[in-house]
Amino acid sequence: MVPQSIKIRKTMAISAKGGSYLLLIDLEKPLILPQKQFLKTPLESGRYLYAGSAYGPGGLRARVSRHIKKRKPKRWHIDYVTTKSAIKEALIVEDAKECDFISHLLEIEGIIVPLKGFGSSDCKKCPSHFLKIPETLSLEDIPLNLPEGFMQWQRS
Repeated sequence: MVPQSIKIRKTMAISAKGGSYLLLIDLEKPLILPQKQFLKTPLESGRYLYAGSAYGPGGLRARVSRHIKKRKPKRWHIDYVTTKSAIKEALIVEDAKECDFISHLLEIEGIIVPLKGFGSSDCKKCPSHFLKIPETLSLEDIPLNLPEGFMQWQRS
C-alpha cells in the first residue's frame, strides 16, 4: 500500500515540528556559484533535489518557507541556487533524517551528485545533499519509503 500524503498549497500548513524535507528545483539557466570550491564547476540547467533538515525554531514550516523566498540573506550553499531557480515541490517528513533520503536516492539510476560537498558541508556521511535528477522525474515518481501522512507542498 502506498502511503497517503497530505497535499498542501500554503506554507502555513506545513508542520512547525522538526524533520527533513526534499525540494524539487528547476534551474533554467546554468549557474556559477561564488564559493571557491565550486567556481570551476558551473551547475548545468536542469532538475535537482535538495535534502535538508529543520530542527530549530519554527521547524519545517520556517525552513521550507525560507527556501521558497527569492529575496533572503544567503546563509547556506542552497540559497545561491534557490534565489536563481524555481522550487516546484517539497516533500516534508517529521522526525526524518536528510541523510536517509540521500542514501536511498543515490541508489536510483539517473540520479547523480553534481557537486561533491554542496549542501552538506556539515555531513560526514553523504557526498552531497544536492542531487541532479532526470528532468522527467517529479517527487511522485521517486520511490521513497515514506510514512503515512507525510506532507507534499506544490507551487500553485
